[in-house]
Order: sequence, then C-alpha cells, then structure tokens
Amino acid sequence: MERSVGVNFDWYYPKYAYRHTSEEVKRWYQQSKIKITHFQEIESGISVTGKK
Repeated sequence: MERSVGVNFDWYYPKYAYRHTSEEVKRWYQQSKIKITHFQEIESGISVTGKK
C-alpha cells in the first residue's frame, strides 16, 4: 500500500516525477561499482537490478 501511494503520487504530480536516460542510470551503477544483472527500458520507465 505504501509503495502504491508513492508511485501514484509521483505519477500524478509531475513536479515530483523524474525521468532519466538509460545512459544516466547505467553511469550511476558503474560509478557505484555495481554490476548490472538486469536492464530493461520501456515507455513507462527503466527497470534495473544489480549486484555489488
């Protein structure tokens, strides 16, 4: 429930919703020395997981 409220808050209040490029996200992982184990970009956003 808490996660749904947060997601909906960002979705309906664009001032709090941020979009990033796949290059930005990949750079964050690289800078944090986290290996990306899954990366998927779709119209609604980016899904990424990694392992330190």
